[in-house]
Amino acid sequence: MIRYLPYLVQHPRNPSVKIAQQLHLIVYHERSRRIVPAHWALLLTDGEDDDAKQGPKYHAVGSPFTGYNVEVQRHYNPAETNRLHSLVLLGSILLPPLNDGLADSHEQLAAMAHRIAALGVSSTPLDPFAGKNCQHWAAEFIDYLIEHGVIEASARQKLSSTPRV
Repeated sequence: MIRYLPYLVQHPRNPSVKIAQQLHLIVYHERSRRIVPAHWALLLTDGEDDDAKQGPKYHAVGSPFTGYNVEVQRHYNPAETNRLHSLVLLGSILLPPLNDGLADSHEQLAAMAHRIAALGVSSTPLDPFAGKNCQHWAAEFIDYLIEHGVIEASARQKLSSTPRV
């Protein structure tokens, strides 16, 4: 496997400084009378600075009744949502030089996200824990990124210890 270097971008407040992009898992804790799975999404940020915790968001949206679709939001700021959530740092993004016609790391990750099949309708839609959901899609996406050398394998371990409700 080819080892890539961290993908560096300009610091938002100091353009002479280069920083590594980070991939975070956003865990949206659902407030409900019954226990339901938390919604998982991935967030690409410029560095570890708390002010920089915004950027492109990648996730599977839908329901067990209708199936899921992959959605990519170019600009997302988790601080602007009213939903209860937490961020888990998965690691630095490691990408090859941009020679495939894609403009930036977001476009590369968006193309990779769309390679992961969206999940279909659940055979047991009334049981929120029985079928595949956004958490399964996020785990498959992380596995794909690990397999292609985009993020370290430790991201999978962090994912497996993340709350699912």
